[in-house]
Amino acid sequence: MNLIDKCECGLSYVAGHTEDEEFHRIVHDEYLNGPVLSVLTTGENVAEIDEFAVVRVSDGSPEEVRSAAALLARVVHRSTSTYKMGYDGSITGDALIVYALLYGDRAIGFALIGKTSRSWCLHWIGQGKAELISNEANQAERRVIGRVWIARNYQRKGLARRLGTKIGD
Repeated sequence: MNLIDKCECGLSYVAGHTEDEEFHRIVHDEYLNGPVLSVLTTGENVAEIDEFAVVRVSDGSPEEVRSAAALLARVVHRSTSTYKMGYDGSITGDALIVYALLYGDRAIGFALIGKTSRSWCLHWIGQGKAELISNEANQAERRVIGRVWIARNYQRKGLARRLGTKIGD
């Protein structure tokens, strides 16, 4: 009897089972290099970061583009499953916006932007820590970053920070 393995890509599979191993190779490649989603190249190109295109996907995007963004969100969720905010392509209105970072027809980055009407001001002090500036919540509606993901082989290059800066402009 084979044991179930859980890989860093987020997939649990049965090692030694041919179909599971083949599916794992596909999922692991998407985790490392981003999924091939050529339809996203037809989305609204809003910026460039070096050789990467930043594409915005919202309720005004064609259904096939929103569906591709939902597939990308599934890849993202596998490796960042502890985050609660997700995207399935069906939401209308401007509640959620997806930004995809593309390298050719591969989606190598993802940012999900949502809305909130309750937030706090923080001051980043370094080493993953922040301090609260005020004890009172800001009640104004504002955009928030719900999730950011960069494919493993593209991490540690400042792309998440630069994507956040581009979409925050």
